Amino acid sequence: MFPNVLTVRRHSYFLTTLKIRPQYIKQLKENKEAVIQPKSQIESGVESGVESEPLRIQILHLLKEREHSKKEMAISFGHKKTYRHLDETVRSLVEAQMIAYTIPDKPQSRVQEYRLTDKGRKWLEALYRVKK
Repeated sequence: MFPNVLTVRRHSYFLTTLKIRPQYIKQLKENKEAVIQPKSQIESGVESGVESEPLRIQILHLLKEREHSKKEMAISFGHKKTYRHLDETVRSLVEAQMIAYTIPDKPQSRVQEYRLTDKGRKWLEALYRVKK
């Protein structure tokens, strides 16, 4: 699944069309609270130093339902295994105390899962109040 790229010769930009994975569309249809927002900036993740706000929101929303491992998160976002951008975003959410380890004494445990903290829950509720 490659993006379609249109390059404009006289201008210093190009237009990219990205397709949404079918698994994500199915997940959105099942979960009525999920919101797709248009991107207001380039979000290439760790490579450009820009952290994707939508991924943060997706993780918080996912953890609102139950605890998840990073692998479970990756699978629910349409990946087969964890990836660098997910690792970085989860780490930043833990540092911001929005999510927490289920086994705090062993952060590198192979059975480690993450849960939404009260701070993360309040932030997510405030976000949805603003959107309405």
